[in-house]
Amino acid sequence: MPGPVCANVRGLSLTLIPKNANTAMRVAVLEGIGVDRPEQRRHTALALGAPTGFVATFFRDPVERAVSCWADKLCREAAGTRGLCDHGFRVGMSFGEFVEHLTVARDGDVHTRAQHLLTPPPDYAGRVERLAEDWERLRRRFGWLAPLRVRNAAPRPDVNPEPYRAAIRRLYREDVELWERA
Repeated sequence: MPGPVCANVRGLSLTLIPKNANTAMRVAVLEGIGVDRPEQRRHTALALGAPTGFVATFFRDPVERAVSCWADKLCREAAGTRGLCDHGFRVGMSFGEFVEHLTVARDGDVHTRAQHLLTPPPDYAGRVERLAEDWERLRRRFGWLAPLRVRNAAPRPDVNPEPYRAAIRRLYREDVELWERA
């Protein structure tokens, strides 16, 4: 299993965790250093790899991250769907089936892997749920960072995660603890 992937730019090592607004953050980093076409997913200016500087990570409520992954990757074909299907998930499965399969395939794909396995110990931890505020706090330390431009997500299927909340929180116990402390 590969280790954490960080965008290493100007002393900042920003952990990139799928389903945690990393596209918006990656674009803001690239805009901050004046890169044309910052929408490129793997721009060389990001110096992707192990952390080399001040580590910043944004944690997401594991329940919301699970809903987002299921809605974005398994309710329709999307980038990343194939990797999930290689681990036994399937397009069109219900959210309940998705949660049940997480118990045996959680760490098989980066989109469902526990967040604590995708980040080194952070020097700064923010929350996706208060991304604008926490990003601004990080910008005060790294003044070259551009403001976030959060894109509108695709419409999400109507799902009630409450019947599965306890199971997801148990499965991602370490992530819940990190998210609550952030």
